[in-house]
Formats: sequence, C-alpha cells, structure tokens
Amino acid sequence: VGAAKVEGDKVLLTQTGQKNTAGAAWAKQQFNLENGFVSEFTLTFDKPTCRPAQVVQRLDLANMKCEQREVNGQGIFRKCTQYGSEVKTIEYSSTKPEDARFCGGEGAAFVVQAHGNTVVGATGGGLGYAGIVNALAIEFDTVVNPQYNDPALIEERHISIVIKPGPATADEGNTVAWNDKPMNFKSSLMENYIPEAKIRVEYLMDVLKVYINGALQVEYNLSLIHISEPTRLLSISYAVF
Repeated sequence: VGAAKVEGDKVLLTQTGQKNTAGAAWAKQQFNLENGFVSEFTLTFDKPTCRPAQVVQRLDLANMKCEQREVNGQGIFRKCTQYGSEVKTIEYSSTKPEDARFCGGEGAAFVVQAHGNTVVGATGGGLGYAGIVNALAIEFDTVVNPQYNDPALIEERHISIVIKPGPATADEGNTVAWNDKPMNFKSSLMENYIPEAKIRVEYLMDVLKVYINGALQVEYNLSLIHISEPTRLLSISYAVF
C-alpha cells in the first residue's frame, strides 16, 4: 500500500528518487499474537540519491563586489554590487551538495497494529507509521530529526522500540528501549556498514527481542495484548518506510 511495489521476490517500500513518500507491506490476514511470534526479513537501502550543488542564478562576478555569507550551513548567499557608472545590486544563491552519509531514506519500522492492511503513516521522520493508533513500532532510524527527539549525534542511527497509546508520533520520547549506533544500513562511508541487514523480531513469553545478523540488538518485556485495541488480533508488517 502507499508507495510500495512488489518487484520479483522483494517489496520496494519507496521508490528511488521520490521524496516524501511512504509505503507499507502488511500481512494479508490478522494473527493472534498472544502466544508469541517470530518474523524474519532482510532490510536493504538503495544507494542514497543525494542533492547535487544547485545554483539559483549565475553571475559574471568579474566586475562585482560581493558580500558573502552562509545560510544555516546549507547554502551560499551573495549580495553583489556592480562597479561602474551604473550601480546594480544582484542577489545570488546556491546550495551545497548533500553529504552522502546523511541523504536518502529516513529509515524503516517494523510495526504491530490492529487496524487492517491498508493503513500507511506519515512520511519523513514519521517512518511510515506516525498517525497509526495504538501501534508498536521497532524503528531502524538512519537520520537525525530533532523534532522527533532523536539523539543529536552527527552520525546518529538507532534501533528503538516505541509504544504510545493513541496516534503514534514516532517521537523518541515514547521509546521504551533502544540501541544507539548499531550496524548502519545505509552508507559505506560510516563504520559498521552492512549492505543487507537480516532482521529477526521475536516475541516469546512476553519478551520482545530484535536481532540483526544473529546479534541481539534490543529487548523489552511487555504484553502485546495490553497495547492493542479493539481486538487481540493484530497485523504485522515486514517493514515500513
């Protein structure tokens, strides 16, 4: 649903080059999870599509006197006055290219919810599940979003278990357990890069555990039947962008 498409034996949750989109792949039928479950899938991110340097207006600066300043670290703004009998002020701006370590998709989430297999949450830092009511999400977050209270680290990435009664917000203030800086899923320019993350989500005897390539990353003791409504029958997703 949403931007997701099936391609061979894979589900593409979002499409390369498309911004501000979200897709979901849900189980076709609901499951009673009271006795536990195990779900395994492989999570991969395509090479990020990064924004190149952009110039809004090109000028011949040979006869210009320019004042230059940086705007929010993202671009260059110049206000130029032409020498000669005619005084003319021209504005010139450009943007820096995106850093390949940080551009591209925001991440993914494994979601448990009780509202059917046609729902899709918010895009961007909402990771495709923000807005879904009474959802449990396991975030595989790859980008810092201060508005969601992500840790303010330059190369921040984390796995977290997020639970919030009512509509989900993808806010880390609702995290009950997390692992800061696990293996990174997106950029070969950062440490611990793996091109394919084999994920195992295991819920047995009221303990939720998340493994990546066989290594335990995070766990939490909870009862799923107390966080879902109106029924104990829940849908589970493979992943949501």
